[in-house]
Amino acid sequence: MISKNQPILISGIPPSNGGVGRLMKNLMPLALNNGFLVITRSETISLKSLLKANKFSALLREVYLRAYDLLSFFAKTYFLKNKTILFIHPQTAGMDLLNRLISRNIVYLYVMDNSYFCIRSYNIHPITRNECTNCLGDPSRFHPQCSPFPVKGNQKKMVDSLRKLKKNVHKITFLAQNINQANLLKKHFGQECKSIVVGVDTNELGEYSKPSTSTINYDVVFHGNINLAKGSIWFVEVAECLPQIKFFMPCTKFDMELVIGRSIKEKNITFIPCFWENGLRDAVEGAKLVCVPSLWSAPIEGALLKSILYNGEVAVVKTEYGFSQEIAKNVLLHLSSDPSHAALEISMYLTGGTKLKEKSHQWLELFNSKNSVSNVFNAINL
Repeated sequence: MISKNQPILISGIPPSNGGVGRLMKNLMPLALNNGFLVITRSETISLKSLLKANKFSALLREVYLRAYDLLSFFAKTYFLKNKTILFIHPQTAGMDLLNRLISRNIVYLYVMDNSYFCIRSYNIHPITRNECTNCLGDPSRFHPQCSPFPVKGNQKKMVDSLRKLKKNVHKITFLAQNINQANLLKKHFGQECKSIVVGVDTNELGEYSKPSTSTINYDVVFHGNINLAKGSIWFVEVAECLPQIKFFMPCTKFDMELVIGRSIKEKNITFIPCFWENGLRDAVEGAKLVCVPSLWSAPIEGALLKSILYNGEVAVVKTEYGFSQEIAKNVLLHLSSDPSHAALEISMYLTGGTKLKEKSHQWLELFNSKNSVSNVFNAINL
């Protein structure tokens, strides 16, 4: 039973090991301590993996659990009225639900990505593979090859929902992660858009433990998943320009070839599928340079912060609105979005005497002193 003035946290993603899932792990305890009722969708198991493993009874059970979870989530959220709501990840919670709640409640939308103007969520052009702001102000300007992500859906229906969100902008307070994200919100919704920069704290850094004793040493390591927007294809193309330099990617060669759409013949890229806990951290710590080359207008990314903490010699790609562009050039190596130009920049950096670690660690210490999950609740007027 919801008490009359009880605030509510609604998220389409439950506590889990993904980016938003890690935020939820950190956010939920403080939300409960602040008197919030927490309503989230449940974790799911991949239907494809169950089908591939011929686990048909588990597959049927998962379909049933998903249907039950959807109905339960709908019943708990659809009829809410006159509440203060902190809303996270509308793509999975439901953009139509968000619009309905906005019309009946006080809503704070904590912005995780760019789904408020880009149906892809990660605003990267499908052809040029560069940061794309074509849909700022008008989501109907999407490219024909753009599709809703991470939840598949109808392009027109998604655009209609985003237009409705824009009409309701005066009823929403946006919680932005960083200054550039707040600037994007203003450019899309207009100057009447209310936004508060609160950062994002996924509690992934914690206490710095002893460095790994691994003897694995690559010249350049890719830190991120192999989603196109995270710069995976860009990274491979840079590596192909520098056959004398050793590159590393935490995935299988086969999976990367599926993303890039062709075979990868260069032998200077080592592909090993791994996560942070079982190999990626070792590779990051031993690298001469760690690359976090997000090509979209990325807000604060855990991969970037961990790369700075566990290494300090970190490269990003130049964008217009990415969080990394708020960080000085003596802290990060800012590379060209053109792979051939970036290859020259990396080569010069590796053969030069410039070191970023001292400045990057100083920057991270100052950043962490201000970046707290409590900022979210301090911004909400209860």
